[in-house]
Amino acid sequence: MTIATFIVELRRADDFLDRCNWPVFLVVVLLCGIPKHSTFAVAATAMAALLIWRKDSRLSSIGQLSLALAWIDFWGPSFYLLFDRWFLSLETMIAFEPLSWFTQFTRDGNVIDNGAGHSIMVVEGCSAFRNTMTAAFVWLCSIKIQRLEVTIHRIVVLAFALGAVVVINSARLALLSISAQSFFFWHDGLGFEIAKFSMIGVVFVIFFFGIKQEPNRKLLSGRGLAPVA
Repeated sequence: MTIATFIVELRRADDFLDRCNWPVFLVVVLLCGIPKHSTFAVAATAMAALLIWRKDSRLSSIGQLSLALAWIDFWGPSFYLLFDRWFLSLETMIAFEPLSWFTQFTRDGNVIDNGAGHSIMVVEGCSAFRNTMTAAFVWLCSIKIQRLEVTIHRIVVLAFALGAVVVINSARLALLSISAQSFFFWHDGLGFEIAKFSMIGVVFVIFFFGIKQEPNRKLLSGRGLAPVA
């Protein structure tokens, strides 16, 4: 939708693309229509390479969003598969941290055992990686659709949102580890919906109140600090 908005604005622009780039652009668009993740990723990446360095901010925005789509659809998951054991061990370690206060709980790699016959193994479907990619894409779309600049402040806002996603997901993993009853509630029951909508709600609040809020320039100047442009 965000990309379509920029394309509609550019439909009458004389410098939308140079003549020599139009054939490449049309081939890329056709490739994007092929229902195959790898083909779409290559096409979207080619689109990004074609547009991301353009002087027109709208064209460069389309390029950035195309690259983000390629990442979230194919490159990101492929990267995750290369290091999935490391990611899963890290997320299990984070989830185990509050449980470590209770001596009966133990962790071995990406397995958490409650010491009473119940254990869970954290697998790819439990990871927060895809949710962090989605949150980052929403952040980028929010910035582009509002014609805002990427500043240090907004990068910090993104970091807080990604951290919130990881914390909520890790809390759910910890709750899954407590007992079989807790597992069924937080994995298959109402707990899954609670965790999902909590994650969506927290990310929305962080982006809604954080993305457009910039530090007061006068206040920063008065304290001898330079605002980030």
